[in-house]
Amino acid sequence: MNAKVRKVRELLRDGSKVKVSVMFRGREVTHPELGLQLLKRITEEIEEEGKLEKAPTRSDRFLSIILAPAGRKREKVKEEA
Repeated sequence: MNAKVRKVRELLRDGSKVKVSVMFRGREVTHPELGLQLLKRITEEIEEEGKLEKAPTRSDRFLSIILAPAGRKREKVKEEA
């Protein structure tokens, strides 16, 4: 999970929105509270870089949230050729 959180932080710093999804397989679908705990933990870990834009939504076998940058303006690096 640390690799995923690191990638989410990188994308948020670049100014992109990020959708984080949890897929339930088989009988896991009967325990959505475990997926909510996982998404909550991710949200808490990246609260400095991003904010929760859309609360957890469930569609079929997926539980997902959308994270947006924390309000800092996007810094573009200009390359001079």
